[in-house]
Amino acid sequence: GRDNDYFALIDTDEFVVPMKFFTNTTHSSIHGVLEEYLVPFGGALVVNWMIFGTGNKTRYSPIPTTKRFQFREEEPSGVVKTIAKITDFVRKRTPHSVFVRHPALVRTTKEPGYVHKEQFEKNGATDADLPGDVLLLYHYRYRSVKEYRIRRCHRGEVNGSFKGCD
Repeated sequence: GRDNDYFALIDTDEFVVPMKFFTNTTHSSIHGVLEEYLVPFGGALVVNWMIFGTGNKTRYSPIPTTKRFQFREEEPSGVVKTIAKITDFVRKRTPHSVFVRHPALVRTTKEPGYVHKEQFEKNGATDADLPGDVLLLYHYRYRSVKEYRIRRCHRGEVNGSFKGCD
């Protein structure tokens, strides 16, 4: 059914955020963005990260992540995550990207139908165009120092490394 046509490769420290309330775009929900940028084309859609920092917080607090951490980078990150149409999905390339069936393509939110210039590195996929006016993936990468160390030591990095663990 319609509720199961698409899936996203996102983590628990990431939030999909339509930019309508911050820019002059028309979509106030993920559904509207998908209807314009993914549904007509199929395949997959990459969404750039917006990195949030620690705000100098060193310890965990039982307050929602989005309230605890309010400071972010000025520009979107080049790193992307992917939303894919299930019937076009072939397999995962990295935790950030997928392979899609020919003739389907991977697109971006730069403009409807704009094809992603596929760039891959060992840590994931990137989009140097940095589109951020329609949809972003708010990534609370660091949170408190203690939470960041736990994440890096228990889950590890995308490339399989475990850094800062002793």
